[in-house]
Amino acid sequence: MLKKMVLFPRKNKKNEFDLTLSQRQEINSDISTTNWKRIRIFMVATLFFEILLVVFNDIPAINTYPPGELWLANSYLLLHLIIGATALSGILLNSVALKKEWHKKLNNDYLSLVLNVIVLVCLSIITGLDQIKTGQISVFVINLLVCGVLVITPPLFSFFLYSIPFGVFVTGLFLYQPDITTRNSHIINGGIFLVAVLLISKFIYDNHVSHVVKNIKLEEANQKLLILSLHDPLTNLSNRRNFESHIEHELALIKRFSQNSWLILVDIDHFKDINDRFGHAIGDRVLKDVADLLQGNIRDVDLACRWGGEEFLLLITRIGSDEVLSVARRLCNDLERTSFNIDGQVVSVTASFGIAMLTQHGLEDNDFLTCYKQADQALYYAKLNGRNQVVMAD
Repeated sequence: MLKKMVLFPRKNKKNEFDLTLSQRQEINSDISTTNWKRIRIFMVATLFFEILLVVFNDIPAINTYPPGELWLANSYLLLHLIIGATALSGILLNSVALKKEWHKKLNNDYLSLVLNVIVLVCLSIITGLDQIKTGQISVFVINLLVCGVLVITPPLFSFFLYSIPFGVFVTGLFLYQPDITTRNSHIINGGIFLVAVLLISKFIYDNHVSHVVKNIKLEEANQKLLILSLHDPLTNLSNRRNFESHIEHELALIKRFSQNSWLILVDIDHFKDINDRFGHAIGDRVLKDVADLLQGNIRDVDLACRWGGEEFLLLITRIGSDEVLSVARRLCNDLERTSFNIDGQVVSVTASFGIAMLTQHGLEDNDFLTCYKQADQALYYAKLNGRNQVVMAD
């Protein structure tokens, strides 16, 4: 049940929370990390004040209480020691939790919240004991408000988180507050504070989640824009801008390590006839299917680009001339053997291939442009000699 309560809701009425599972997990992780960081401050302050209370109030007070009330002094001392020990444990666990990223692991998200429940329950008992002497409930309500502001929890979980110490608080009032009018007043006031804390907690939770969701959506939109800026929208292959940036990197590697890389220029044969016969919609699908075939039959370290129209450009890295020739011939044969079934229309295509080595040509030359012209010249000879074949530049 707890795991389901912590999980981020799937969506709201405005569909703002219609996120993927990984995105909801990212939000849960962010909330848990934030809780650990906030609770660390709370635990440090709590430990400081508990040490002061134990040293300068509880221990000296033991000698001032009459024998019949010695149990009360010992109870205060014990409760403050428990709170101090809980705060110390929270501080130590906090560093470990953030270092080992416990917040990203299942069933560890609740540890920070359990520490708060222990502190609040102890303070509720102290508030009950205060009814014997002072009749004040400020200790309980102040710390309840502090936790409500600090801890980020979903509304349903907040109800359980704060209802437990509130139940202990009410029990303490019935046990130690003899005046019925005062007791009822404290219960009503405590209930008002409980409702206020639940509302504050919900507001803080919704506000934090909304902020994280906006960041996720913004990052998602930025990623989509980045993809659009670097890829051809029809084929999803790299566009010229992305391809040329890879070429610059590859040329730097060539100059440093003297490795062999290649450009393969691919042009679909008689593509205009396909558009004229089947229509441009079918022609676009052919371009996409050819792109998928090319992309699916090269290595991850290689790169395929839609260069323009029905032309594709491949960057094949770190192989020899015989190997790149084998790659191009395999792609050529695969295209010839493949029939694309598009909306009931069977379309067969072939393509011509021109290959050139990507290498240095001197400081005054554009290495890529020189290589591209060689590949384009090889492609020209492939088309001139009957198409559907591979030609390598000299």
